[in-house]
Amino acid sequence: MRILPCSPLALSICLVSCGTPPQASPPAATGRYQIQAVSPLAIAGVTVDSTAPGSNANALVDGNLASAWTNGGYRSTTAWASLTLGAATALTSIAIKTGTSPAGTGYDVQVSNDGHSWTTALANQTNKTWNLETKALPAGTSGKYVRVSWHNAASNPQPHFAIYELQAFGAAGGPPPSTMPTSTPTPVGTKTPSPVPRGVTPGVAQAAAAYAAHASFLGSGLRGPNGLACDGADNLYEADWNGNTVTKVAPNGASTHYAGGFKGPAGLAFDKAGDLLVAQYNGNTLEKVPPGGGSHSTFFTGGLNRPVWPAVNSHGTVYLADYSNNRILQITPDGHASTFKSIGSVNAIAIDNQDNLWICTWSGTVAKITPSGAMTTVASGLWTACAIAWCPSYLAVGLYGGQNSHNAQVLLVDFSGHRYTVATGLDRTSSVIFDSHRALYAANVGDSALRKYALQ
Repeated sequence: MRILPCSPLALSICLVSCGTPPQASPPAATGRYQIQAVSPLAIAGVTVDSTAPGSNANALVDGNLASAWTNGGYRSTTAWASLTLGAATALTSIAIKTGTSPAGTGYDVQVSNDGHSWTTALANQTNKTWNLETKALPAGTSGKYVRVSWHNAASNPQPHFAIYELQAFGAAGGPPPSTMPTSTPTPVGTKTPSPVPRGVTPGVAQAAAAYAAHASFLGSGLRGPNGLACDGADNLYEADWNGNTVTKVAPNGASTHYAGGFKGPAGLAFDKAGDLLVAQYNGNTLEKVPPGGGSHSTFFTGGLNRPVWPAVNSHGTVYLADYSNNRILQITPDGHASTFKSIGSVNAIAIDNQDNLWICTWSGTVAKITPSGAMTTVASGLWTACAIAWCPSYLAVGLYGGQNSHNAQVLLVDFSGHRYTVATGLDRTSSVIFDSHRALYAANVGDSALRKYALQ
């Protein structure tokens, strides 16, 4: 795990009970959260004003963040690119990578039903990072066409406009979305959904509504909260990336130092003996902390290159996401290590109650891998996915967003790939985890905070 541009981050799943740290008073509500299933919309066509030699308009939608469409007009003031959808659709957001915007440049996001009459949904937008950035559209936005129109600087104009990726997102069925949230680092909904009866498992949409409406900011005291884990005594453990420590938070909220001296601690997981496994990203080792904390020793090294997350199955086999080696490593209880699956940019892994792995990659894939190694893609297009947690009804996925930005999100994703918003406007989500009551915790390295989303 690293806190750098294009950083891989990670998370784990906890299948045992976690404690509940004392809640700070949440800030005032800032708006109702959109909780419909939101998916990338199918693109029927791409139209651009012009194309530079060697460029291709299809680069806008090819899923490759390294390729770009570039307009052909030198220092043009009217460059634009348009997506044609299959039909007029309720739109919730766009995802766009343009690179950083020099002073005086920017773009408008416009929509149209006929491709001729355009309505500006967002004006004077800029991208602050080289990552894919999400731009939420106002409530009620709809159209068959989505266009990005460039504003070039009047002084020192830029020679060309380039877009590396452009996607439109909308509700996957159902009525148009209600009010979208404003960007805020602490999402708290104003409309409280009906309580979930005890003993009844809520559906994914109902769960997302409850999480969004019951959010609390929990000050962790860490300088860079990262990986999260729980033990069998309701204690929560947090890896501190900047402090190179692991902190233990008891059910009554008391916080104590558990272990230190790490080199970039990332993901955490407990093994069957109660030892805490710590993926040491900068040290290229998997460390082991004995029950009670204090010292730690190297459990495995074996040519690791930026390991980000461990997970342990019901038989004691350890799986380790080895980011820069593009693999998931399998370490059996007798110490035999082998590559379980070769996967590029795998950021996080979790294990369900059938010993299936659930993974997410920085490039945006969420997938299930069976114990035999068969892999099925559940969702794609979730760029900067860096955290995943499993419960029997849905997954939680954290999107890192971008460096020094508030584009991070926490989503619920059902097993058909539909996604539901829990929180947006966060500052670099690095880990998510469920407790045994399905309360959802999210660590955010950008504002050094832990947040709890209660299922009520």
